[in-house]
Amino acid sequence: MAATAAGRAAVAGASSIVRSAAASSSAASSSSSSKGWLVYMVETRGGKLYTGITVSLSRRMEQHAGLRTGGAKAFRADPPARLRYAETAANRADATRREMALKRLARADKLALIQSAMLHDRDEESGGAWGRPLSPEELAASDPFARDRSSHDKKTAKPDQ
Repeated sequence: MAATAAGRAAVAGASSIVRSAAASSSAASSSSSSKGWLVYMVETRGGKLYTGITVSLSRRMEQHAGLRTGGAKAFRADPPARLRYAETAANRADATRREMALKRLARADKLALIQSAMLHDRDEESGGAWGRPLSPEELAASDPFARDRSSHDKKTAKPDQ
């Protein structure tokens, strides 16, 4: 009877090792196939800066613009006008920490960060302590609000007479 109990304990221990190994293996494969996280700032028409995180910047901007369901409630009263800043993050935890750090900044500091990202040397691969800021070209490619502004400008332009 003691041999049977020891055998069951060994099987139980082995199965927990297999489960934990399988869990770590699937976690590693899902994180390596992940697109990666981004932290972003959107300026509203009223001039406020909204900060958020996402794995798909273009999808999230479409949600905020109302082109897809799921946009932030903050944009109901003050619609988004422009994607101002985005940077990469290694994982969701880092993205959330960076989002909270950016939300605590004063407006002037946020604007200084946006300005420095526009002037950032794109030849450097490292992004500093947090992540790599996206270039103005990368931001423009993900900014549906810019497309809205350009179509609005075309509609309101007066024809030459």
